[in-house]
Amino acid sequence: MKYFLNIMFVLFIAVIIFNASKINYSVSLTSDPNDQFFYSGLVAVIGILVVFIVRQLRTIFHNHKA
Repeated sequence: MKYFLNIMFVLFIAVIIFNASKINYSVSLTSDPNDQFFYSGLVAVIGILVVFIVRQLRTIFHNHKA
């Protein structure tokens, strides 16, 4: 069950990253393709940071319960 939740969380982040890059492309906030790559990369980095922060918080809470 724990692995299932982790997989679902990673898929959720991947969908958010994919949608953010598509929104960038369709709204054309940036005309330069390099900027679109930069923004999607930035969103990916933020997503990865969020995953690590959430995992750290979960381990902290589990340690407090024990």
